[in-house]
Amino acid sequence: MKFKSISTLLILGIATVSFSQTPGRLLLLQVGTETFSANGNTMQLQQIVKTGGSQNPTSLFSLPTSNASGICTIASSVNEGSLTRTPSGRFVGFTGYDGALGTSDRVAGASSSVSRIAGRLDFTGSYNLTTRHNNSFSSGSTRSIVWSETPVSDGTNQRYRVFASGSNEGIRTSNFGATSSTLISSTSTDNQNIALVNGSLYFSTASGTPGIKRVAGLPTGSTTATNLINTSGSSPFGFVFIGDVSGSISCYVADSVDGLVKYTSTTGITGTFTQAYVVSSTRMRQICTDGKVIFGVTAGGPLYTLNNVVAIWDGGSAGASVTETLTNTAPSNTAYRGVQLSPEPAVVDNDYTASGTAGNIMTLRSGDGAQRTLRVGLIPDSDNRAWTNLATVNYSGQAVKTAVDSSGNTYILIQGSANSGASIVPTVSIRKVPVGGGSAVSSSEVNIPTGYESYGITVDSSNRPIVAYRPSSGAQQTRFVRWSSDLTTGTVFDNSGSGFSSGSKTAVDITTDPNNYFSVLFASSSTLSTTAFSSTFSAGTATSDLAMAADGSNAVTPIAGQFGSDGLLRVLSVGATTATRALMRVDTLASGNTSVTTAGTNYRRDATGTASGAAVSPAFLWANGLTMKDNSACVTMLGTAEPTTGPSGPGVGAANRNDNIIGSGKIWILNSSNAVTYSLYRFAAGFSPVN
Repeated sequence: MKFKSISTLLILGIATVSFSQTPGRLLLLQVGTETFSANGNTMQLQQIVKTGGSQNPTSLFSLPTSNASGICTIASSVNEGSLTRTPSGRFVGFTGYDGALGTSDRVAGASSSVSRIAGRLDFTGSYNLTTRHNNSFSSGSTRSIVWSETPVSDGTNQRYRVFASGSNEGIRTSNFGATSSTLISSTSTDNQNIALVNGSLYFSTASGTPGIKRVAGLPTGSTTATNLINTSGSSPFGFVFIGDVSGSISCYVADSVDGLVKYTSTTGITGTFTQAYVVSSTRMRQICTDGKVIFGVTAGGPLYTLNNVVAIWDGGSAGASVTETLTNTAPSNTAYRGVQLSPEPAVVDNDYTASGTAGNIMTLRSGDGAQRTLRVGLIPDSDNRAWTNLATVNYSGQAVKTAVDSSGNTYILIQGSANSGASIVPTVSIRKVPVGGGSAVSSSEVNIPTGYESYGITVDSSNRPIVAYRPSSGAQQTRFVRWSSDLTTGTVFDNSGSGFSSGSKTAVDITTDPNNYFSVLFASSSTLSTTAFSSTFSAGTATSDLAMAADGSNAVTPIAGQFGSDGLLRVLSVGATTATRALMRVDTLASGNTSVTTAGTNYRRDATGTASGAAVSPAFLWANGLTMKDNSACVTMLGTAEPTTGPSGPGVGAANRNDNIIGSGKIWILNSSNAVTYSLYRFAAGFSPVN
């Protein structure tokens, strides 16, 4: 039999603040509103896509600004207001001051009586402001913080840690939820951005020898920072690394004098870096990368007139880069201060055994383009864990989804960007990891139109990977890329240039049936449509809308579908409201895809597998994706807090759920009679099941 692609879509909000956040897009921090004051400004989080020219950012929410539980930042300095991201992509960190707007003693230069807040945001939109340092950067500024996902013990519990940089003290650290912090490095005191890369801290500084410095590991006590890159007397702000942490690697530095400058090392991230060239003269403060393109915010606010988000593609030499402006200029009395890849539902690796058989349940995404050691075996090993084999996969861009062919080879869909003329366009490529692991085989890279994103991958009977892509927004259509079996040639199929239109319905999955026809599923609210394509990409007739039965008075939304070896298509539907966020449905469709033949039972289960009834759903689990093993549907479940059983993350019990690892490690397995069993699963650190 043949395992097919894993499908995941519809990240359901389980959050303090409800908003729709799309993995793989950009999170943007805007400060200020109608008035722009040095005595405190709001911090609003927005989102934009990574291609498509000037955009009006979508506002997600504004952080609260009350003294009791709020956060604000200042506007008189472009140093203030960074966004950082954890290595797995689970959290985005930000910092500010505990205080109401217009309170002059609660911003830069405030005494130690004013808390400097180390905030964090996850992909559901849940933010946390409980980590407040009353002894950090007294009479100075808080500038940047980064969260570590490596827990340490505080004597009672396992806690995540935060590291902070500022204007006058050095690098400080504390555990999650602390109200004070510890100074660990005063090698330089006037520090800007901080990042956690390959298990060590890196930060930019304008004091002493300006440049990028490194603190080895994640120390809890006093240590010395070493100089990694000397920026020759200028003032560095944001920086990112792209490449092999053990081999050839580049560091891009946003410099206040020269612009975006590239430094390279051939001996890894701790080796000797030398300046290569100036990539762009655009002056930026904050930058991030998806492994191919550098995204930055130009210096905005009272000090500078530029106030945009830009995307820069490195052309390989001075003067060869391409720069595109992604946003419209920020409104008056506001400034863009931070930009980062949106957080994603990352699952951290834990070594736990399980009962039952999981099948092919692994989907991947990583947004920083770093070298990864990836567990790709999707058949349970002797301990019934959900992966077995190891492979090192080097790539630039984002690993989006996987598919497995009949021989057990794993194909990883990579989405990146490339320069095409004067524009930055999205690309897709494939990495093939042989059964048993080992080195991945890289495919040719294929351009897809600007404003499009890949969403699915499957493999035909000749072991040719097929990728489906769609517009990031607006009227929906689907186009395809198919590679040759040796991955040397990728051919675009798009129905004579127009693609296959699905109108207002969103394409949610692609799957291949036992007769080697592959189907695209389109969903809108509680309805589903499918269209079958032949190996020549000639589209069949789309089905009429099929209504997925509602869960009581709550609508359900189809999010994924996969064929079993019996030729029947199973469709996973989930509840779209808070009350039904853990709902699972598996609706079995006839092979002709014209009618629902068997409606699956509504399944809500708690962490132990106990049915919780029609009116109650567990607060921390929800259905995320579907794959097939023979004719049993395997549904992956994720959560925002640790269950009572399963992998035990940092912190155990309800009191410590803010510290716990996302992803409780559940696979619900539904047989042809819709009877449910369950087992644990795990994912490699840095990868996650997402759309």
